[in-house]
Amino acid sequence: MLHFEELTWPELEALDRVHTVVFVVLSPLEEHGPHLPLGTDLYTGRGIAEAIALRLEQHYPQVTCVLLPAIPLGSGAIPYLGTIGTPVRLVRQALFQAGKALARDGFHCIIAVSGHLGLSHLSAMEAASKAVSRRYGITMVAPVAGIWHRLLHSKELGARFSGLNEPIVGQALKLLLRAHHSGSMETSLMLHLHPELVNINYQHLKRVDWWHLVRWRGWTRAHWPGYVGDPTLARADVGQVMVEMMAQLGADLAARMVEEQVQARQAAPLTSRNVLRPKVAASLLLIFAGLASGVAGLLFWKGRRGHPT
Repeated sequence: MLHFEELTWPELEALDRVHTVVFVVLSPLEEHGPHLPLGTDLYTGRGIAEAIALRLEQHYPQVTCVLLPAIPLGSGAIPYLGTIGTPVRLVRQALFQAGKALARDGFHCIIAVSGHLGLSHLSAMEAASKAVSRRYGITMVAPVAGIWHRLLHSKELGARFSGLNEPIVGQALKLLLRAHHSGSMETSLMLHLHPELVNINYQHLKRVDWWHLVRWRGWTRAHWPGYVGDPTLARADVGQVMVEMMAQLGADLAARMVEEQVQARQAAPLTSRNVLRPKVAASLLLIFAGLASGVAGLLFWKGRRGHPT
């Protein structure tokens, strides 16, 4: 796994473009309660991208993964102390420009990852990825929403949790799978990825449900501690299971992307010979015909000026 910012341009140029997957992480700086850092979404997005890349390289040795530095931008963030939100159009433009530059440099497989699950943010990432794919003929995807959906509805996830040293089943499992802001799920991810950044006070926080916010006028420090759910249920082994399963789903997707690009490049010479060349020839004929017609018209016009009626 390579880090984009550490490479020289000759090292970047030497990469086999068809067998290289580039990861772009885009997440906001956002408050995450009194127990998680403001960069939680950046840390989880980066952690998920690294886990996917490692699994991909382990199971597909011919593939090289390159990670860009995480971009601290995101929309749909909670307007609270410490949050730096950005408009949707800025998220879309930033990711589009990153994809455009990578496509210009010849990379065919780009995966955009986020640790932030705001709807407007994910929609903007998907829109930018589709736009880059259409315009530059590569494959760029933002699969986070799909990966989370498959993960949370997977029977394997429940089986993995029930097989832990301290099994999680029944009501405890249902509570854990609720993707609350800074709740047990996000706290579990951070306990696995960066336990040194989790404040130990998470073990003593009270449960906060969404309906508690109804009677409050805005999300202010005086009325809301900055999280929803029950962080006390968080466990590092839970976070590990989730990251491992997301890595599996993401690596399978990336492998399919690479295979599709390989097949497309193998078919390209045939396409060029049988389809593109006739089109080029036809275009050249039209151009020459147009030029000939123009020259003939010009000569006729000059001839009429020299022989007035």
